[in-house]
Amino acid sequence: MKIQVWEDFSKTPKFKSYSSLPAGIEIVEGSFRSNPFELDKLFNFGREEGGVALWDNTGMPLENDWDEEIHHINKIQKNLGELSDQVRLVRCFISTYDMMHYNYPKAIAQMLGAIGTQKYQHTAPIGWHVPWWPPYQSKRTELLDVYITFLKSWVQQEKSLTIRTSKQYKNEVLRKIYAKLGEWSAPKRNYVLLVIEKLELYRSVYAVPEGFWSEREKTQYDLLVKNKLDMAIKPIEAETKTSRDKDELLKRIESFNGQLWHHSFFDEVDSWLDWIGKGIKINFERVDRKRNETIIKTCTNFVKGLTLFMSHSTGKEKDVEQYVPGLQKMFGKATEEQVWLLACLWKTMAEQLKINLESPDYQLKSKLENDWLFKL
Repeated sequence: MKIQVWEDFSKTPKFKSYSSLPAGIEIVEGSFRSNPFELDKLFNFGREEGGVALWDNTGMPLENDWDEEIHHINKIQKNLGELSDQVRLVRCFISTYDMMHYNYPKAIAQMLGAIGTQKYQHTAPIGWHVPWWPPYQSKRTELLDVYITFLKSWVQQEKSLTIRTSKQYKNEVLRKIYAKLGEWSAPKRNYVLLVIEKLELYRSVYAVPEGFWSEREKTQYDLLVKNKLDMAIKPIEAETKTSRDKDELLKRIESFNGQLWHHSFFDEVDSWLDWIGKGIKINFERVDRKRNETIIKTCTNFVKGLTLFMSHSTGKEKDVEQYVPGLQKMFGKATEEQVWLLACLWKTMAEQLKINLESPDYQLKSKLENDWLFKL
């Protein structure tokens, strides 16, 4: 049995009837392309084949994990009856949300727009992978290709002025790479070849993501990664006469397993280049923490604003507008479907805040009230 991957965004995928689905799960049926992936290569979360766990990005994917809020939101969904495929597609869109996505906070605006129109009009999920969604992040893989190309140019000692492109952002990446690496040298070259190997392995993963692989293919890939990185590391160990266990940069590059869609992915790569080119050991955790603080503050404000709006707090209209500009205007006369979708987004964002709060400094000043939710 096979399931097709949705590629034609001019069409809406056909979902299975709710009568055959448990709450919190979506399954697409029908054919959307001629070269299908086998069902045993899909994430199914222990449910029906090809199932998408709509609450997976809250850390509570299955019924045994759900708290009373999720149970109640699912009850609201059930009371709405059969929903249109477009509304269900918007719900799936919310299930891809991740606050650490590079496109954040633009992603929030995209989701609010989708909820407002009750139509999905974008071409890729926001972070979390849905089995029948296109398995790639086109902008990020394009940027990954740009890095690989210009790193190879530096290794081959090509002058930066001879490889300028017509695209401004590519020229900026080119200048950045050459500035960080500085003058060519054999020791630097060996480290850069390791970085190229690491990035090319990432490229192969995003051509066919892990969720589409069998266990045998996953084992084969892990072995391939080990062999390729070993081959790239050996010249460095021979040159420096230092084993990888004692070379902090080697260990960092080899062990890195960040997600391409994560906001800090290319910041991490840039820190390697600074280290290779100038011997600058960057406290990356500090840089990442500062950015995370900004993201968490934005997400916290949104959750607060949505909480005030959904609870119909009298006299708090200005606060809602301050936290989430335009929310009241867009949803002042929200439909029942929109209220349910907003509740899904609120719960998703609130739970991701809990997951990403790494310090007491981040804690919300007061417990978010959920009385309004149980009145829906």
